[in-house]
Amino acid sequence: MLNSDEQAVEITSWLVAIECTFPEFNEAVNGSERAPLRSELETGKCSLLCIIRLTKNEEGRSILLLHETPSRIAVPIWKACSWFCEVGGGSESSKPDDTQQSTQSESAADTHRLSSSATSMGEETDCKDKDGQSRWPDRQTEADATEVLRLLLALARNLCAAGPACQDILEQKGVHLAVTRLVESLALQEGPSACTLLRSALQLLGNLGVQNEVAASSVFDALVPRAAPAVAHGDHYSAHPPLCMAILTGCRSCPKRRAALCSLQYASILQALLTTAACPSPEVQQPGVKAWEGGGGEGLGYLLRALCLEDDLLPSLYAACCEAADGVASRAGAGPASAHGSTWTQGALLELLAQIIPRPAGGAAGAGEPCLSRSRFLLEFVFQQVRAAL
Repeated sequence: MLNSDEQAVEITSWLVAIECTFPEFNEAVNGSERAPLRSELETGKCSLLCIIRLTKNEEGRSILLLHETPSRIAVPIWKACSWFCEVGGGSESSKPDDTQQSTQSESAADTHRLSSSATSMGEETDCKDKDGQSRWPDRQTEADATEVLRLLLALARNLCAAGPACQDILEQKGVHLAVTRLVESLALQEGPSACTLLRSALQLLGNLGVQNEVAASSVFDALVPRAAPAVAHGDHYSAHPPLCMAILTGCRSCPKRRAALCSLQYASILQALLTTAACPSPEVQQPGVKAWEGGGGEGLGYLLRALCLEDDLLPSLYAACCEAADGVASRAGAGPASAHGSTWTQGALLELLAQIIPRPAGGAAGAGEPCLSRSRFLLEFVFQQVRAAL
């Protein structure tokens, strides 16, 4: 059992090792950056594993806060995310998406903020070789770096359980910007390592805004305009549940942001999630599991519950699902809009809502109880749509 002084020395040494894991981009000489060394990555990985053990309980998180851990891991997260966006991205296949291209103009300000933040932390963003190939010296180094980044994201995610004491620091350091940029890059890459990092990044974004309105607003503004559509329309289906939870965290306490999700501006996100959830690919569909649970799963259910049961946004979302639904559904092999104007995506929305409408226990709820009155509202709305289609 270490005493407090010995523990402080160990924690300090671990943090120093983590800070030295990824080199600075501005160390480049004649345009040639030094990739992380295997020895640095191994030391950083061991240090991260030791610190992550301390995040399992409140006492350990308090000790790490005393050592300014959130502030000290912010720069390593920026470095690692930048390496994977600008250097590591060349080794994965990228798949440009029409949805991503359509949101370019909307995210110009976000891109400028990302670039400015990265430069202010001593990093350059133009780091690819002329032929666009990865600069990782070998596959093992890339695999080690991937694990270090995953552990960095897990550490930051666990520290968020300490509440605003950690969340505020990470938000002020712009960690959500670096991670959102990573999310957008990973969404267009292929392979299991990209999917693993993508889930970890989205879990961090989700935890960052829990019961913290300032951080939640920052996460929503960074994630939803550009990165969220890239994930929703991408092939990493197992990343859809943490995406839904990150979006829900960002809009949970703000009616204006919840309404924006159901508007034409962002409806394509929910359209894509609904299409995948109701018609998942074989790789996410499991025997004995309802079709909609194979995609966004419970995450999508929680998000729609907040939008359609806690708010009266179902009519807005239903109408918005008409727009460009054919293009989204065609990616999953679904049919086009019907002759009556309703769409396959709208049908998926109503089917999923039927699964999550709360039912009174024992059928004995009074007419004034919220769950029953809201259920009646939904049923009346569905009947209206059916009558309009006949």
